[in-house]
Amino acid sequence: MLSSRYFTLLSLLSLLLLLVASACTPLRGGRGWSGGGDDDDDSASNDDDATGDDDDATGDDDDATSDDDDATGDDDDATSSGTLCPTGSLQLFSETEPNDTQATAQALSILLPGTCLSGTTSCGAGAYDDEDWFTATSPVSLPVTTELIWDQSADMDFVLTDSAGNTVINYQEVVGTSESASATLPAGDYTGYIGCWEGSATEWALFINFAP
Repeated sequence: MLSSRYFTLLSLLSLLLLLVASACTPLRGGRGWSGGGDDDDDSASNDDDATGDDDDATGDDDDATSDDDDATGDDDDATSSGTLCPTGSLQLFSETEPNDTQATAQALSILLPGTCLSGTTSCGAGAYDDEDWFTATSPVSLPVTTELIWDQSADMDFVLTDSAGNTVINYQEVVGTSESASATLPAGDYTGYIGCWEGSATEWALFINFAP
């Protein structure tokens, strides 16, 4: 009788040890337990959570500010990369919001040879959806050349006025990726804006240089 009870107890103990060992064995593709919240880089476990890696090799793409699975970096924000400014630009500015009205125009101080201002804008359909305004001062009276370039098919415009409100450089009806102009700027203060009349939202750069 004692021997039979002994073997029964031994069998139950062995079964208990087997169950404990099975519970602690890592699952295939996971990190131990089968509950949610662990690695989501396999097809059998928690997949597509809102904060972790989303089955790609380039990082978290589940938020609005990080890498979005492209080959050129973050495409989830509206900031300009500044890469449209010509190589050798001596004075670089990035547009700073709010600058959508003349009253909130961004101050660029003195215009120097090789000044480049860059930004992004959305486009309207026969109207300006977003205007980027700035103010600047020409230290002396000199002829200048301007080139506005952008990277999407659109009708972008640049308008520049003097302190009396006279138009010095006016918009051009051009659908493409660039437009240029020239004018003589007497010494003084100027106000300008860049806008997109129609087309696709785009990055842009305005290059201002003093003509020889």
